[in-house]
This record gives sequence, structure tokens and C-alpha cells, in this order.
Amino acid sequence: MFKLFRLAAFVTLIGLFNAHCKKENETPLEKQKGIHYKEINSTLNFNQTSGLKLDINEDGAYDFEIYKDKYKTDMDSLKGFFVKNLGNHKMIEIKLTHNPLFDCMNLMSYSAEEIISESLPEEHSWDSKNGLLALRHEPNTTFIARWSDGAPKTMGIRLMVDGKNYYGWIKLQYSRENNSITILSYACNRAAEEPIKVGQMQ
Repeated sequence: MFKLFRLAAFVTLIGLFNAHCKKENETPLEKQKGIHYKEINSTLNFNQTSGLKLDINEDGAYDFEIYKDKYKTDMDSLKGFFVKNLGNHKMIEIKLTHNPLFDCMNLMSYSAEEIISESLPEEHSWDSKNGLLALRHEPNTTFIARWSDGAPKTMGIRLMVDGKNYYGWIKLQYSRENNSITILSYACNRAAEEPIKVGQMQ
């Protein structure tokens, strides 16, 4: 009887130890389950001196920045709104759209309910280049490009934390009236390597 008690106690201790080790290996993102969602409503225009930085997983380090840039030569003058990653993170971009002036690629925009995961159509790629939102050839006053029609659009993102991938989205909207970009909201799946639907909040 005593031997059985000792065996049961030993098995319980092993179980507790394994559970503790598993908890220790969890990233900060995994310690809470489900979808992490946040509304932002922050706007960037060309009068501002700095971009808008996002800490998607709220670990104290910025993950992405919405910023503005300009390029001028004797023959051309351009302004643009872009997205860049601030770590080992990536976004879904469109292949064969590289713009060498800004070292950027066109960002893919997703519709509601589409799935963001590792799998992508052949024409898209997970990339860490700057993502183009809108571009303006001066003296034109209106920005053009995929994201500049005034409709809310969603980009797909992949965060890399402690060697694990976490999928999410950022919803943005360009204003033709103000020539500005607004970050409306974002979300990410706290479960590593698990997909997320565009617009999913819980």
C-alpha cells in the first residue's frame, strides 16, 4: 500500500513538473488564450513629424510602423504612406511589385472572413520589405495605389516571438479629404502557428 502511495505521489510530482516547464516555455503572447483585439483610430498625415508605431502583442516592443516618406529628383517628386516591420515580423505583399525608390512592395488587402495563415496564393509572399499603402506624384494632390480609394482595408501580418509565428491583421483607411491614413484596429491569434480570419475579434 505504501509503495502504491509513493508511486502515485511520484507520478503527481512528474506531472506538476512537466506542467510547470510547459508554462515556463510559453511566450508572453500565449499566456492568455484566444484572439487579442484592439481598436486604435490613430491618424497619420504629412504634417506630422513621426509615424504611428504599433505594439501588437503588447510585449513592450514595437512591431510595425505606419510612416510617410518622400523622394525628389530634378524630374520627379513623390510622397507616400508605407508600413515597415520593426523586428523579425512580416506582412503579406504582392510579388513582382518592387519599387526601388522606396524599397517597397504593394501590400495585399484582404476582405472580411478571409484566412490569414502560412499558406498564400502564388502571387503573394510573406515579406519584410516596406509595404506601400498610397503614393502621390506631385503636383497632384491626391494619393493613388491599391489602398487609396477611401475604403477600409486589412493587411495580413505575421509576428515572430521566441521563434514562434503568430498571425494577425491590421485594418487601415485612407482619407481622400485629408490625405491621411488611419489605423482603425488590429488583432492577432495568441496561439502559435494558428490562423486568424480577417476581422476576427474573439
